[in-house]
Amino acid sequence: MFLFDNNNIKYIIYFLIMKKFFTLLAVASVFTMANAQEEIAGVKYDDGIAKKWEFKFDGGYNNDFRSEDYDNGILEGNEGWNANVGVGYNFTSNWFVGLNSGYWYRWHAVKGDHHGHVIPALLDVVYRWNLGTAEKWSIFLEGRGGYLFSLQDNVKVNGKDLEAGNFIYADAQGGVYYRLRRNIDLKLALGWGYGWNQADEPCLTKDEHPFTAKVGFNFRGKPTTLSRAALLEEAARLAAEAEAARLKAEEAARLLAEAEAKKAAEAAAEAARLAAEKAAAEKAAAEAAARAAATNLVFFYNIRVVNFDEEDDAKLQELVNYVKNGKVNMIYIKGYADKGTGNPYVNRKYAKQRAENIKKALVNKYGIDSKLIECLSYGDTVQPYAENDKNRCATIFVEFE
Repeated sequence: MFLFDNNNIKYIIYFLIMKKFFTLLAVASVFTMANAQEEIAGVKYDDGIAKKWEFKFDGGYNNDFRSEDYDNGILEGNEGWNANVGVGYNFTSNWFVGLNSGYWYRWHAVKGDHHGHVIPALLDVVYRWNLGTAEKWSIFLEGRGGYLFSLQDNVKVNGKDLEAGNFIYADAQGGVYYRLRRNIDLKLALGWGYGWNQADEPCLTKDEHPFTAKVGFNFRGKPTTLSRAALLEEAARLAAEAEAARLKAEEAARLLAEAEAKKAAEAAAEAARLAAEKAAAEKAAAEAAARAAATNLVFFYNIRVVNFDEEDDAKLQELVNYVKNGKVNMIYIKGYADKGTGNPYVNRKYAKQRAENIKKALVNKYGIDSKLIECLSYGDTVQPYAENDKNRCATIFVEFE
């Protein structure tokens, strides 16, 4: 029977091998589809291949590389050219399945003029690997199988009329694609084919194992997005803008913090100045408050008293400790008198003596440089306190660097 002759057994084995091969390709394609599905710059990337209908056109050449003239007229060995058109669908960036047809013209290297004219009807399966991210080069494997319809009923071979029947054909080809545009490929391929005639009597071509080569073009629908390189460039631009915005926000926050710190420092300095003038300052920090208490002193006096007692002397000792441990610009000693007693002349005298006595103690007893001390006498012209008796006083204000 025809189904179990040697050629058909070879055909079955051949397609079982091809089935295993394409199964391996299917497994490999799972790991190579990611590029077409990734999201770049917020856009789902379209590589220009996946989910696209494709029209194919190519022309080729085949040669069996052998020529035999059998006694019974059977010829093996042929060469020829072919033109093919096809249409199909790219299920992914890697897998294409479609139909292929065209016109094949073949001749045989034997005596006489023998030709074959066939129209193929072939199933076309292609697997492609995209190389790199430039979207230019791909390599592919293509398998085709189907039926070839002869346009000649018979031919003469050495004076014999032989049937030029239809025959089954399959081939496998490998090659490269070069993307002229994102939806147009130039392709080059080389491969190996196998076919056999189903005629019951001696026929023009019994078995053929031709070498095939072809060149052609593939045309697809246009991609819906920019190229991967353009999307990556856009993603880089957006990232750079986001980074610039972040840095700008950080700079604005830093400037705001500096302005607030400067404003706070100015407010603190003003508060310290007012506190020193009125002897009622409260420092924000414990260390500043302690130093203010020791270096911004007030001495109260009884009527007509210009010297200070032992308790006041202890205050001077604490002040001296701060002065010697810090860098001092100036020590201001201010003397006052109350308006309720004496007269302006006497009051100026008492106020001045109160200030100068404190200076003498600081210089003679504690070794403070007299150049750092300035005495000021206000008499009764300035009244620091609302309570009259408290205005018989002297104050010390230390100005640090």
